[in-house]
Amino acid sequence: MVHVRRRAMLAVGCGSVVLVLAGYAGASSSRSVVDPIADAKASIEAAYASQMANAPTDSRPKDPIAARPSGAPESAAWPQGIFDDPEAPFPAAEYLISNRWQQDIGATHVVAYAGQRGDGSERGVVVILVYSLDLSSVRKIEVGGPPGGGPLKVVSARGHVLTLVGQAGGNVALDIDKVVAAP
Repeated sequence: MVHVRRRAMLAVGCGSVVLVLAGYAGASSSRSVVDPIADAKASIEAAYASQMANAPTDSRPKDPIAARPSGAPESAAWPQGIFDDPEAPFPAAEYLISNRWQQDIGATHVVAYAGQRGDGSERGVVVILVYSLDLSSVRKIEVGGPPGGGPLKVVSARGHVLTLVGQAGGNVALDIDKVVAAP
């Protein structure tokens, strides 16, 4: 009898395995059992959709170059006065600059660079650049100093009349309005 009981239990045990396997196969074909991967995917997609809905909007323009201003605005005034620095937009082979004076005059930015030629002649020179307010155009005017005077330096300004001094010590007056107005 003991043998019969073990066989019955073994048969019942095997039958349970068969029923469980049959139930899993049936569930996968009808998809009535919850799929954990599909649940995780749906959860991730829902979280992403929620984040995108609550994300701040991008206020930058679609074309960043289109939003850039072209040139300086008309109301932007340049610093005014005399500046003791040798920086200038010229190569040293062309001019050696001592200092500069700059001011807005009418509808232009005017910069007068004082110094000497870079060719070794040591003759004083003033190079005047006249910019349109929107910086779309520039005009260059060169005014030579007195022969033998050496490099020039701006020492004072009254209105638009500059007082320059040469290395030899002589003062030179330069009326910027007259120079700029000349053709």
